[in-house]
Amino acid sequence: MLPDVIFQWSLGSSFLFMLAVTGAVALALHLIFFLPPVQRMSIRIGDLSPILQNLAGTFFALSVAFLASAVWATEDRAHEIVNDEALSIRRVSTYAQALSAPSRDTVQNLIRDYAKAVEREWPSMSDSESDKPANRDIAALYAAIISGLSDNEQNRMLQQRLLTAVDAMGQAREHRLTAAKESVSNGQWIMVSLLAVLLLVVIAACHGRWPASRAAALVLITFAISIPLFVILAHDRPFAGHQAISPEPILAAGGLLR
Repeated sequence: MLPDVIFQWSLGSSFLFMLAVTGAVALALHLIFFLPPVQRMSIRIGDLSPILQNLAGTFFALSVAFLASAVWATEDRAHEIVNDEALSIRRVSTYAQALSAPSRDTVQNLIRDYAKAVEREWPSMSDSESDKPANRDIAALYAAIISGLSDNEQNRMLQQRLLTAVDAMGQAREHRLTAAKESVSNGQWIMVSLLAVLLLVVIAACHGRWPASRAAALVLITFAISIPLFVILAHDRPFAGHQAISPEPILAAGGLLR
């Protein structure tokens, strides 16, 4: 798993980091192929160069495609989870408006407290801490609904609907916390990185006899590798970085945004 500090950088800094790492590997290969034994090896594999380039390029492209597909699927699911949680909060709020006072005010205040707790916990959702304020707010909602809505018939009729809505709200929150921990695994990054290095090696080997063309090819391939890996990096964690999903739908549903 990549260090958390990378996701705190700007998009420009992240791209330059990816470009610098790939470029450093390409530069090292370019210099290595000035060595006579390496040049002789590149001459021997010259006839195989089209096949090797096609194979290496295809393997790298497929790995990037599968990785990008998984990353975007995770991001889309995270958006759906946040919207589901906001919808559940709106249902609780709608049912609460039909309660008689003071139960109505109690439930609405607890909803606002929950939204505030979500806002505070948002930057650290991937932490494994179990006793978060939002957990206590959900427990307080259950307590208020179960024990505080028996004063009249109208409240008792809404009690089960409120409990169902709070169940959905808590379930959506658990799904959100799970999604916040999902990211590209170390194994996946290692696989795509090794295939990228393999592609650079093949390109350098196929142009080993001509330093100028080798340098030009490596520059082009460096950008071709860096751009898709940067895009995957930018979307790797749905709740972190400059592309992070905002808590605004939940805050709006909780009455904190107008």
